[in-house]
Amino acid sequence: MAKYPEIKCTAFDISTNELLDKVTREHEAGQYVADVVHIKDQDGSLYNEYVKNKIFYLYQPADIFAHIDPSYETAARCTSS
Repeated sequence: MAKYPEIKCTAFDISTNELLDKVTREHEAGQYVADVVHIKDQDGSLYNEYVKNKIFYLYQPADIFAHIDPSYETAARCTSS
């Protein structure tokens, strides 16, 4: 944070259900306040409900994904569609 002092961050350590409820209520109210949501999607249901409906946008940093075996990306796409 010292590198970017103008950026303010408020972290929430809450359950998946609390997070989805919070983000859904904010989205429905037109309040787009979540910049980053880090969540595990084991069965693709979050992708189908939130990414496909443009509530969440998929972000895959190139510097991280450069170290992931491409076969895992294919498997993830198959699960999420």
